[in-house]
Amino acid sequence: MRTALNVNTWAKVASDCDIANTVHGHDDVAFQFGDHLDGIECVFAEASLRRLVELASAALEELSATV
Repeated sequence: MRTALNVNTWAKVASDCDIANTVHGHDDVAFQFGDHLDGIECVFAEASLRRLVELASAALEELSATV
């Protein structure tokens, strides 16, 4: 029997989607995609945010190379 919560979520962020962030002290950063009633919030610890930035940068380079 599992005791942890497992969630699988998929979202597509359109080019005109509102994106905002809130820094929570020295612990983490929250990103809000869309608004608080019809959106999603993702919270990143510093190390995971750095990995996301690295992956996103590489993905942008790859995307730009295909144009």
